[in-house]
Amino acid sequence: MKFGPVRGHPIYIFERFIVDFAPMMAVVIFSVVRGNFDLLTSNAATYVIILAAPFNRIATYLTTTYEIDDVRLTVKTGWLVKKNMEVPLSTITTVDASQSVIQKLIGAVKLNIDNASNVAGTATKITMTFSEENARKIKELLKPADNMVDGANIVSDGAETHTETGRDYVFKAKDLLIMGAIRSKGAALLKLYVLASGAFSFIAGFITVSDSKAAHWLEMEFEALGITASLIIAFAAVMVIAVIAGSIGTYIKYYGFHVMDSGDAIKIKYGLFTQKSYTILKKKISGFYYTQSLFMRLLKTGTLYCFAIGYGGGGDDDTREDPIIVPLIRDSELRMVMARLLPEMQEVSPSVVPGRGTQKYFFYSATMVFAAIVLAATISLSIADFWAGSGLLWIIGAVCFAMGIVGALMQKKNTSLSSNASNVTMTYGGFKKTTVCVKTRNIETVSARAGLFKARRGIKSVSIGFIAPLATAGATAKNLPDTAVDMIRSDLIF
Repeated sequence: MKFGPVRGHPIYIFERFIVDFAPMMAVVIFSVVRGNFDLLTSNAATYVIILAAPFNRIATYLTTTYEIDDVRLTVKTGWLVKKNMEVPLSTITTVDASQSVIQKLIGAVKLNIDNASNVAGTATKITMTFSEENARKIKELLKPADNMVDGANIVSDGAETHTETGRDYVFKAKDLLIMGAIRSKGAALLKLYVLASGAFSFIAGFITVSDSKAAHWLEMEFEALGITASLIIAFAAVMVIAVIAGSIGTYIKYYGFHVMDSGDAIKIKYGLFTQKSYTILKKKISGFYYTQSLFMRLLKTGTLYCFAIGYGGGGDDDTREDPIIVPLIRDSELRMVMARLLPEMQEVSPSVVPGRGTQKYFFYSATMVFAAIVLAATISLSIADFWAGSGLLWIIGAVCFAMGIVGALMQKKNTSLSSNASNVTMTYGGFKKTTVCVKTRNIETVSARAGLFKARRGIKSVSIGFIAPLATAGATAKNLPDTAVDMIRSDLIF
């Protein structure tokens, strides 16, 4: 036995302390401030469930051990029900490290260990916190070896100095701030909504609407401006806040983003409060995808990600992997950078695009149906004139419908497909444009789908499936001619 059996670091028990106890602590503080413990006592069953979470982590810590020999990593866990998982070293794809501020202070490192079976959805991701010494030993033992099938994509990092050489890419703070400001705002708006809802609910316990001068002032302004103008101003304010919050959040998360190309692998490090490090063997990369929000497209920039088994998605907030390769890159440099990392991406082929007369099919979508419903509803409310300013609600509906039309027009413009013996490139999307570039030899399925009327006109939606994490292992381009299917099939390597 080269390593173990050993347990993880005891800090594992307390890593989710805030998440597990925050709801209960918030209620306790609220009850103490108000001098009323009815809310606390009326939810006793809920708090029993909350308190059970840390006990579960204690049991997991005490009953889980890790061993490594010449050929396998063995994880033994369980008290009443024993579980023994053996992972061949030859199938391990990534051993990624992350370290929060607290973990760094106490000398602990969280490791994510993936193997190839995760592509099939099998739950073999291993996540555990170890001491820095044990984490270093594990990473050394899981380094690539000549007798492995593919080898693990990990190199020793941490306190030791890297001896490998390669090309370094260090991204400036302004690039991270710009990326946060102009990338899609859906997730940021959702987080803002959750935070705002929680804050307002908490504040409402101390300040009633009738007692709040601010609330009274807002009510007067709302009545003076009317509902339509108020909604427009509120939306603009939320978007400004989302842009600022997105910039700051992105800067903190990807602080010091650093990529090193060592020839056979790409090494990535970033993070301010939680520092993360990943190493990806190039032979495990199936390809790249390049995403652009509407603002990114106006600036002719985007973010470049990679498809690699064991890298991307999964884990908790501290260990979740975001497979970014280049945070902000210009359109004109995209193909050059991809080809520099993977020579297979160098060859470019002519693209097949949707033909004339296909635009109407892009309007047959759930988005357009929703936009039409919103337009009809706002027009009805405007005609009924239920409250002051509601006569202008149709403007909001008209804007939504116009955005749906523009999105459908952009979908046709953005859709294309090209292929050759080296790579397949597919582009799709409306306001958010995505370009997928995959090694031809990594494509496993090609399918074409069409309704009766589209099939008669030789129009199909083409989908490709390739070796990648489940969440990203496919792409679809809609309303392409039959020639696109024939073209891609002729280039496939069986």
